[in-house]
Amino acid sequence: MEYTGNPDVLGIYMKGEIATAVLGTFDASAAKILFTPAVPFTPGQDYEVREAGQKLSDFSIPAKTVALAPKIMGIYPAQDSVPENLLKIYVHFSQPMQYVGSALDFIKVYNTTEDKEESIFLALETELWNRRHDRLTLWLDPGRIKTDLIPNRELGLPLKEGNAYTITIDRKWKTAAGQELTETYRKQWIVTAPDTRKPDVENWKLDAPSSNSMKPLTIHFDEALDHELAQESIGIYGLDGKPIPGKRKLNKWGSTLHFTPSKSWKKGNYEIVVDPKLEDFAGNSLHRLFDENLGNSTRTNEDKSDYRIKFKIAAE
Repeated sequence: MEYTGNPDVLGIYMKGEIATAVLGTFDASAAKILFTPAVPFTPGQDYEVREAGQKLSDFSIPAKTVALAPKIMGIYPAQDSVPENLLKIYVHFSQPMQYVGSALDFIKVYNTTEDKEESIFLALETELWNRRHDRLTLWLDPGRIKTDLIPNRELGLPLKEGNAYTITIDRKWKTAAGQELTETYRKQWIVTAPDTRKPDVENWKLDAPSSNSMKPLTIHFDEALDHELAQESIGIYGLDGKPIPGKRKLNKWGSTLHFTPSKSWKKGNYEIVVDPKLEDFAGNSLHRLFDENLGNSTRTNEDKSDYRIKFKIAAE
């Protein structure tokens, strides 16, 4: 477009954005006014050129073409039922997602039992994405879960035992390449009684492979565990203290972990080393309950830096 006005009152805005202009610089030294954004324009996004708040023109950035249509790979916990004191969930996408003002603009929770929309997630100024920006962590408001905190007394728990809820993620959410999701995603949950016990490694069951094989070591937990922490908090070591390289695969439900070594197992003794930060769905760690009165604590393992389980690989 041709423009002969004052570039100092020009601004570039994402379509629908009212207050905040795109960061960048205007250059009016040449015959044409050039705008250079501080961060590249987002593929698939519509923009408007405004003069002193009034729209002059608009333009769109073409979406990038990718081989596979974007979709949500899953929400964890994957179970159809969750405890009343569920602490957080993870949303996994097949591709990196756009940076948006608030992810909660695309996520709705509906209480189907009481026929109303609910606000259960904690709105964070800095959202919890992984480095690749394809996994989002959403916390249910901890202040409402912790007994006798003001949010708990005034609003109650985010989820209510016996109720059914549906989480909906809008297909209009775009990837970093500018593509909308393939379809709107829905996940339904029935809420069960609160989880008031800690995970206990002494109750884990092991299926140990024989030597000279690359069959996985299988660890059956005493309860379903946090989907991400279960994969980050458990290591396999030889008694020489050196880690055994290999791959971890957690089952969909967070109840069983398979560890496949990079090289065949050797006959001998091994250890599973577990970081105490490991938690269940309610945020109960190996050390303590999430909703625990510290003044009345009966904890005995707070000093432990880790938990260890010995196992043996027998001869073939």
